[in-house]
Amino acid sequence: MEEKEVDIDGVFDKPGENGIFMCLREINSQRVCLVSLDNASADSISLRLYLTPYPRPVPHDLIVSILNRLNASVEKVVIEKKISQTYHARIYFKAGENIMNIDSRPGDAVAIALRANCRIFVADDLLEIRKDYEERVKRLNMVIAGNKKIPQA
Repeated sequence: MEEKEVDIDGVFDKPGENGIFMCLREINSQRVCLVSLDNASADSISLRLYLTPYPRPVPHDLIVSILNRLNASVEKVVIEKKISQTYHARIYFKAGENIMNIDSRPGDAVAIALRANCRIFVADDLLEIRKDYEERVKRLNMVIAGNKKIPQA
């Protein structure tokens, strides 16, 4: 499986639907992967992505803190496949000389990656050019940040 590095383009409401998605955009490309999120993952990603202060650690902060205390680190996360409309991700950890990985929901993997300052990858076959995406984002004009909606800059 070929992996492509991505940046998080944002976390958005799905237009005309109940739901939230994140857009992962291939670096130096217009190809994207749109992944649905639950509210908890969307809030956690938004808190970190938009540098929203929060008084207490959220679960993804706690996970990274535990790994740091155990002298382990998150090396990368990969959204690797889609089965029956469900994306699957893996989080790659390093502890000493050992590299391990664990199955994860993409939202949790990305929330952890943001806190661990590690790279995010998507399987090449999951990235696509979405001509409707730019227009959809323009129509949204709102970005979710925590539980507040703020105008998109």
